[in-house]
Parts: sequence; structure tokens; C-alpha cells
Amino acid sequence: MKGTRVKTQKFAGAAVGAATAATVFLLGSTAASADPQVTASASLLTVSGAISVSPSPYAQSVDGEPDHQELASIGLIPSLNDSGIAASLLAVDAEGHWAQASVARLDILELVKADLVKTWCDGDEGGLDLVGASILGQPLTATQPGTTVDVSPLIKVELNKQTRRDGTLTVEGLKVTVLPSAKNRAETLTDKEKAAAPELVGLLGGDASKLPLLRTVGDLLDALHAGSDSLLTVTVGTASCTFDEESAEEPADDEHGDPPAESSDEPAEEVAVPASHREAAPTPTIVPLHLPVTG
Repeated sequence: MKGTRVKTQKFAGAAVGAATAATVFLLGSTAASADPQVTASASLLTVSGAISVSPSPYAQSVDGEPDHQELASIGLIPSLNDSGIAASLLAVDAEGHWAQASVARLDILELVKADLVKTWCDGDEGGLDLVGASILGQPLTATQPGTTVDVSPLIKVELNKQTRRDGTLTVEGLKVTVLPSAKNRAETLTDKEKAAAPELVGLLGGDASKLPLLRTVGDLLDALHAGSDSLLTVTVGTASCTFDEESAEEPADDEHGDPPAESSDEPAEEVAVPASHREAAPTPTIVPLHLPVTG
């Protein structure tokens, strides 16, 4: 499980500050920005829709400093069976350009369960680790990024959703949508779906007297006094890490090589050369002192 490897734990706060100063010196800047920068963050549980819960617990690394938050257990929106959304051993960490969110014994409305869910990112890499996970009893495994499991009219699960934007990688471990929109009201509920229905009815304070009569998705929506739109979205594990976009693209450039330069009669000094292709100036003596940090 690569999420357990913390390469950036070597980045002590003072070392990061020194490396930043060295970088600014090399670029010829006269002053460094005093604004704090969030380099990584992690949250464990976010709920939106019929019920709204802000990211909790939440950790962020400011200027590379480590942050750790944890909860022994959590119980949200307990329903008829006194379960709702429950989890144990919730922990989030962020340091440098690395973040991780892990939770044990997860239970979402008797629909999705897992012994362990771990979501992580490290620079421009990220992933999801699952142990003992299932949706309505069907096993879930951590697969390639962006996998969607839609095995029931009641629920959809997106696994390992990864988004890269403006030099930041965001990984969402499990994104659970209860009663996805545009479902067929006439679709028949399975026995397992009927068994999970009391949790949903209890969640919205629906009509429990209709539970014995449930047969279709439409029957359940009527018992919930709900429309056909998504009822609830629960995101379990979110990790975000900043990374150097230019560095992340360098391997592809190196692999294919630069195209051959066209011949020109112009003097060499008049040809514009990108800064990234110019020969490096003599290295100041400050750089070797911080190479372990940036390596």
C-alpha cells in the first residue's frame, strides 16, 4: 500500500523554509512571499444532500508543516436501526506534499461497509486502499482511478476519483451516492435493498408503515416522500497534494527528446532560448546543503 510511504516526512519545517529561500535566491528574487501556502490537506467524511456535514476530521499542511487529527469514532444521522453512518479510528495527516485519510469499520446506512478505507496522495501520485469493503454484500476492490460501481437502484459508488487542476492532485476515495437520480421507479428492489430501506426511511423521517409494502424503487420514494433526485452523497477520504507541474511533465519530454533545431544564419546570441533549456549558472554553495530536502 503505497499510501503508507511518507517520503515528505523528511521535510521538517525549518528545512522546507531553508529550501524555499534557496530557490528564491536562485531565481534572483529580492523577497519571498510571506503568505502561508497550503501544500497538502486531508479530510475523512463529507456529507451533502438531505443532510450536510462539513469535512471532518480535517488536516492541512501549511508551508510544509505537519498536521494530524483523529477521532476514536463517529456516528452521524442515526436512524431506525441506530446506525446511520458510523466509523471508527478516523485519522487524517498532511505534511509537505503528502496527505492521507484512513478510517476503520465503516458502515454507511447498511449499504456500504469496509474494514479499512485509506485514501492518499504524494505529490502527483495518489491512490485508494480497501480492506474488507462491500456494497450490499458485493465485494469492492481498489481499482484504477475513476471506477464507478452501480449495482443497485439505491446506490452508486465512485472509487479512487482523481482530479488534477492548477498543480494540485485531489483523490476522493469512496464517493457514495444514495438513490442516484434518473432511476426507473418501476425497477424491482432485491431482498438486500429492501433490508436496507429502513435506514433510508429513518434518515428522512419517512412513512415507516409503508415498509412492509415495498416492492419497487417508486414504492421506496413514496415512503421517503422524496423525488427522483439523489438523496445523499457521502465522500469517505479526500486527499489533496500540490506538485510541480513542470517537473511532473519532464519525463515525457525527456523520453521523446527535443526536435532537432533548424539551421539559421542569425547570430547565436540573437536566438531566443527558453529559460528551462539554458545552461545552469554556477551553483551557489547554499544548494548542496538542501539537496536531501528536495530529492
